[in-house]
Amino acid sequence: MSLWLGWIAAAAGVVSAIVQYRRVLLRGVEGVSLGTWLIFAYMGVFWIVYGVDVRSWVLVVGSALLLPLQLGIVARLAPGRHAGVLWRAALFVAAFGVAPALAWGWVAGVYGMGAAMVVTRVPQLWDLVRTPGSTGVSAGSWLVSASGSALWVAYYVGAHLWAALVGSALSAAASTAIAALAGWRHRRARAEDVREDVLVA
Repeated sequence: MSLWLGWIAAAAGVVSAIVQYRRVLLRGVEGVSLGTWLIFAYMGVFWIVYGVDVRSWVLVVGSALLLPLQLGIVARLAPGRHAGVLWRAALFVAAFGVAPALAWGWVAGVYGMGAAMVVTRVPQLWDLVRTPGSTGVSAGSWLVSASGSALWVAYYVGAHLWAALVGSALSAAASTAIAALAGWRHRRARAEDVREDVLVA
């Protein structure tokens, strides 16, 4: 049963990334954080390598399918103009995941990546808090992401991968917060549009 939940989680992650990628294509990159999506891409490589080591093909396939979509979003954010962000994102993932894994083993690296998954949501949350618009942020995709993380939790229970379980649980909570804030922003923007229409009429 947990294996099937893992495959559903992998599919949910791909759907979430597709929704966000489509939104970026259609509506632009306002409110979308280059740092966040760069870190997602770097983390995807980490999870692929980890999945191979622990023989979790669900994790390998799910992360491998996400990676091109994540890189597609990154490409839309003109990373070549922001070399500093590229290096900072790489150092971030190295500090949280790669270095602990090399020093103390996979468990330490995975716990570090769990913490990183929460921290990676902070730029997106901050963008939503400090900017009035949320054009490039899909509340639906983040809600799907949160649901996917919850499914990963169920998969990790069956697979006995406890460090990964903790990271996914924290990620689900952070993604839910982003979805809620983005949804509130969208509703507020629609209400303002309606008020403007009424005033013009």
